[in-house]
Amino acid sequence: MKLLLPKALQRFSNDQDILTLPCKQLGELAQALRTTAPSLAAAILDEQDTFKPFVKLFMNQEPISPWDPNISLSDSDEISIVTALVGG
Repeated sequence: MKLLLPKALQRFSNDQDILTLPCKQLGELAQALRTTAPSLAAAILDEQDTFKPFVKLFMNQEPISPWDPNISLSDSDEISIVTALVGG
């Protein structure tokens, strides 16, 4: 599966905008991030490997809600990370 990163998070992935991860289920995403991109994982995951509140995930352009770790993933699936905008 492919993980699409917004510009704001690319600094945590050596400026890559797409990471290819070997996840077969959504629940494997956090561990794959910890292994493949630890700086990115530290920025968007808490200590329990839950995505921080400002992070929203979309699978093939559809929101992932509610979170279900058993959702199957294929090589062609794309997970997009969208972060909340802060400021005024």
